[in-house]
Amino acid sequence: MEQYTLRYDGGSYIGKTPICDQARGAARGYARSTGLSIIVTRYGSDVRAVVFHPDGTYTRLWAGER
Repeated sequence: MEQYTLRYDGGSYIGKTPICDQARGAARGYARSTGLSIIVTRYGSDVRAVVFHPDGTYTRLWAGER
């Protein structure tokens, strides 16, 4: 089962959820409201992370996919 963990870019824990859309929406909202980047890490068959920035953009932190 996949699990999504949200953290501030500095490392402080925000929360976790098993629902991808919920994790993305929460990360976008936190980033916009705090002005800080939020990292969502997915734990499943592999580990992947995405950084959601306050300006609404995001950056994937794994190689090999576009």
